[in-house]
Amino acid sequence: MAIDLLTINILLKAFCTLIVLSYIYGENPWYRLGEHIFIGTAAGHAIVIGIKNIQTLAISKIVTGMWWYAIPILLGLLIYTRFSRKYLWLSRYPYAVLIGVTMGLEMAGRFESVWFRQTQATLALPLTSFDNIFIVVGTCLVALYFVFSKEHTGSYGNIVKVGRWVAMFYFGITFGSVTMARMSVLTWAIYFLI
Repeated sequence: MAIDLLTINILLKAFCTLIVLSYIYGENPWYRLGEHIFIGTAAGHAIVIGIKNIQTLAISKIVTGMWWYAIPILLGLLIYTRFSRKYLWLSRYPYAVLIGVTMGLEMAGRFESVWFRQTQATLALPLTSFDNIFIVVGTCLVALYFVFSKEHTGSYGNIVKVGRWVAMFYFGITFGSVTMARMSVLTWAIYFLI
């Protein structure tokens, strides 16, 4: 009797789902096996994608004469000097470049698109409904809560306390929606097993 690929796929998915759900009974060898399978698969996938990216995005360009593509490869290799006590100091340069470039790109890109435009859109809401009033006032109160140059005492402290409650309200709603999303994933996994 021949077993087709679809049946093997379904059995493998069911097995992995069951060993992950075995954590309900506590830490056990089956759950650890599931952890190792997941981490090993993710690490193998990341290595293959990384090598493929180096081949297509860097080495092929270096071969055609674009020598400056060797700089990121050199910086990437310098990260591995962290494993040597003698050359540990060399690993600071790629991390400095990585953190500096990432911060520069993120701050420049996000300030205009996220911070400035969202603040502008929030403050431009027409105050014609309770929802809009709550959003504008709540945003201002939460922003006041994170101003630490003035001590939170007196009437200002009471206003800031309302801002803290608005932030807690938002965090609770966000946590609830994430929990519901996870429960729908769990429901699908149990439905898959049935």
